[in-house]
Amino acid sequence: MSALLARPGADAYHAMQRLADDPVFALRSHRFHELARGKAERDAENPAWTAAEVVTFERQFTAPVKTGEDLLRLVMGVLADIAQNLTKGDATSRALLERAKDEEEVQHWLVEQMNARAHGRFHAFREAEVALGHKPDVIAASTSAPCQVAVEIKHGGKSWSARDLENTLRTQLAEDYLKEESRRHGVLVITHHRDRRWQRIGDNKPISFSDLIAWLSGIAATITENAVGQISVQCAGIDAWKRDTSADPPKATEAKAKSRDRRRPVAS
Repeated sequence: MSALLARPGADAYHAMQRLADDPVFALRSHRFHELARGKAERDAENPAWTAAEVVTFERQFTAPVKTGEDLLRLVMGVLADIAQNLTKGDATSRALLERAKDEEEVQHWLVEQMNARAHGRFHAFREAEVALGHKPDVIAASTSAPCQVAVEIKHGGKSWSARDLENTLRTQLAEDYLKEESRRHGVLVITHHRDRRWQRIGDNKPISFSDLIAWLSGIAATITENAVGQISVQCAGIDAWKRDTSADPPKATEAKAKSRDRRRPVAS
């Protein structure tokens, strides 16, 4: 019991709750619930910062990552910045990503982009076990706490269907890659490289890349646990495809022409 109460994290808390609800411990149920609540209150306290982390915060305005939830939030912010810069930045590597021939090239590119924005808070890397399917494509590990985020990457220009991507989210990422105690958070990243549509589950109607990401994000929000305990997963999209608009009619010119036509008196 002492070892269970001393162990931080959601797994130990839920274990205490299961003990409290077990008929075998009915006479101690109220006490066990009190112990579980006290444990949750202690776990809710943010881990203390070191002197070096305080100095870094003062100089760089970047807080250390102390929990898996903090790391997931940071990784999602970094992915959003990558996606934003890819489409809105003055000088980007969008064309390089668009030409990526397979997921390995995307992985190398994404690790480089993530580490460039880490500012010492985490380190993104690939491991040799990827080839054997034992590890996620990319792991983001905090530099100030024993927590990791699994990043699974799918090349949207390949033959992955919407159902394939859903299975990747539910099984490969949520079940297979989030079993370690230090890795209970994950992100499915899908990249978009060419003009294509996916078939929506249910009515087989074509949906865009943005609709696909929104649909998968909704599913991710419902996944809160796997076989070993509480988890959290999210989905992110990186759009590298740039539609060629050179052949499109100039909309502004057309609008002005139509406006002039409406003001022009009709000939009798």
